[in-house]
Formats: sequence, structure tokens, C-alpha cells
Amino acid sequence: MTVKKKINGSFTFKEVSDHLKARFGVKTDADVARQLGLDTTDFHNRKRRGAIPWEYIVAWCRRNESSMDWLLGRGGDNAPNLEVLKLAEAINGLPEEKRRAAMVLLGLGE
Repeated sequence: MTVKKKINGSFTFKEVSDHLKARFGVKTDADVARQLGLDTTDFHNRKRRGAIPWEYIVAWCRRNESSMDWLLGRGGDNAPNLEVLKLAEAINGLPEEKRRAAMVLLGLGE
């Protein structure tokens, strides 16, 4: 069961997750976690607690030179570079081992 607790009176975890799925063009929580660079287990634990991973969202915005307003569907015209999104999509389609290696090469993983 997902906690639908309001954070700072503005968003629930589900609302943020739904916005991220729409912006990333993905359907699952695991896909959102991968896009953010967050371990899927950590993502699901946060979801259960209703703890929005703001630090990962901010980091994604910085890496992609995008505004949080755009990412969270609150307007704004600072969409990320489409080439970066295409690369991220291609990396997400790789097998796990190759995806990790690609993330390391890009400086986004360990």
C-alpha cells in the first residue's frame, strides 16, 4: 500500500512518481528509479514511507540541465536535451551488466 502523505503540502509520492513516469516515458517504478540513479529497493522503501527522493530528482535536473518545474509538470520551458534523453533510453534498454558499465563510463555510477 502506498502512503499518500502530502510533502510540504504540495505533492504526494504517487503524484511525483506519475509525473516522472510521464516525463521519462516509462511505466514502472523500477524504470523511474533507474532514470534517477536510485537503487530500486531504496525507491520502493521510500515509496512505502511516502519519502520523495528530492535529492535524486535535483541531481537528475542538474545532470540534464532541466528545471524541476518542467520535470514535475508545473510548467517551465527548460526541457532537457533530447539527445541526452535518447541516450538514457538506449542505456535503459541494455542488459543490467552493460547498463551499469555504461553508467560508469558516463560518470553516473560506481
